[in-house]
Amino acid sequence: MDNQKQLVILTEATAKVGYGHLTRCEAIYQAFKKIGMRVKLIVDGDDSIFNCLSSQTAVKLLPWLSNLSSCGTMLDSPNIIIVDSYQASAMVYRQLAKLTSMLVCMDDTWRLSYPLGVIIHPIVGSESLSNYNQTGHQILTGIEYQPLRSAFWNCAPAIANEKLTNILITFGGEDIRDLSGRILMLLMRDYPSLIKNVVIGPGYHQLADLQQKADANTQILQNLSALDMKGMMEQADLAISAGGQTLSELACVGAPTLAILVSDNQSQSCAFWHKTGFIRYTGKWNSKHLDQLVLRFIDHYQDQINRQITASCGQTIINGKSTMMLVKKLCNLYENHYSTSHS
Repeated sequence: MDNQKQLVILTEATAKVGYGHLTRCEAIYQAFKKIGMRVKLIVDGDDSIFNCLSSQTAVKLLPWLSNLSSCGTMLDSPNIIIVDSYQASAMVYRQLAKLTSMLVCMDDTWRLSYPLGVIIHPIVGSESLSNYNQTGHQILTGIEYQPLRSAFWNCAPAIANEKLTNILITFGGEDIRDLSGRILMLLMRDYPSLIKNVVIGPGYHQLADLQQKADANTQILQNLSALDMKGMMEQADLAISAGGQTLSELACVGAPTLAILVSDNQSQSCAFWHKTGFIRYTGKWNSKHLDQLVLRFIDHYQDQINRQITASCGQTIINGKSTMMLVKKLCNLYENHYSTSHS
């Protein structure tokens, strides 16, 4: 595909709905930029998104979900439109399909009957295709199509430290269940000597309370860049995380992880990574056994061999090549199936 082709990426991100879609859309943006495409990233959200993005990522903040015309000339016949949304209606997708040669829909839950085009379902394998009955689509399913930000494109093989001394706590940009404080208090009580790095995002509103709870072995970090986040993952002997996009980055780095389901739309992701053996899965955030399971799994990972096995498992399943693989596949699909379908 030549670099005169135009691509538009549409997604949503706020403190309320989270930043996972934005994270993987930025990854796709970076990969298309790398091959010389003209790319526009449009986000329906608020100013908090600018704390989540690389300074090299150009973004337009527009209410496209409710008013596509707000995008103006940016939607004048782009060759490809990629949409990553839990909120866009079927009507919006139909309108977008009329504006482009190739509509690409990111999907985690098979939530809509999409217009003809490409569907990317990156978490689970082809066994889930039976859940989607519509024919005529190009469907890319599997972890090999999981977008990862450019900071994660080159990850060194993980080598487990002899002792578990450093735990990373990360529950997304907003931490909707306020688990950062709960898990921190649990670790301070039962593992006070551990180094605890708590990463919070722009949507987190309990910072003052968290800082007040923290002990001398706790570091609270906010709005980390992708590169800094990768560094914290590499340092961690163990991570405790929500079940979204971050799990793929943790697996790529090879950071053994305890995953907690904080939203139903993370259930397939947690199920996939649990099945692979990469995560220890505690279940839902409100489980009465949550604290007990977290402590049990930390005890399991005191063993260096257990951490090394898990780290190697994650890095075997996903690596930094997945983003460029996805972009090259989309370019090939465009050239072979869609390049003459819209004028």
